[in-house]
Amino acid sequence: MNLDFFLDPSCVFCGQDPGELAYLCPDCLEDLPFAPQIIHKKNQDFMGSFLYTGKMKDLLTRYKFEDQRYLKTTLAQLFAKALMEGFPGLSVEGFVVIPSSPGRKKKRGFDPMDLIGQDLERVYGLSYKKNILKKHKENPLQIQLSTGQREENVQGIFSACPLKGENLLVLDDILTTGSTLGEARKTLLEAGAGEVYGLSLSY
Repeated sequence: MNLDFFLDPSCVFCGQDPGELAYLCPDCLEDLPFAPQIIHKKNQDFMGSFLYTGKMKDLLTRYKFEDQRYLKTTLAQLFAKALMEGFPGLSVEGFVVIPSSPGRKKKRGFDPMDLIGQDLERVYGLSYKKNILKKHKENPLQIQLSTGQREENVQGIFSACPLKGENLLVLDDILTTGSTLGEARKTLLEAGAGEVYGLSLSY
């Protein structure tokens, strides 16, 4: 049963009626720091969409750490905004998300990026290749580590199904050092992907 139907649909920040995006009014949408750009990390280029500050940081904190999972729809729509307005024209067969490990999913009760991926497929129409990329190692949260520790922390944490030259987009919520997106890209390329692009909702 979809319990989102019973939620107050007003803006999560100010209580006004929402606009085109779920739980977000036009004024608060305008306050989100939308600044799409290519970001160079670890000798790789990634796409970043919103600055990780202010209301963008608040949205992700509420969603991931305060169990406000109804915000998956809002965040999926923001990913769609990034793709349509910030980085239009990408030629890919579909997208994958940075998945949670089974242990972390069990502890949290849901996989944040997976829920966003399901809604993004519905909102944007791009194929969600849900089972291609998996996280099979339990590793400390990146937020707990120094910059120097993050790259080592993600080595070998992903596995991927065999691919046949597909061009794919990898989505994550927050880009810091680029270690997680870079490891996911490496894993997919080694599995036989063609081009692999990395897009983070915030940076």
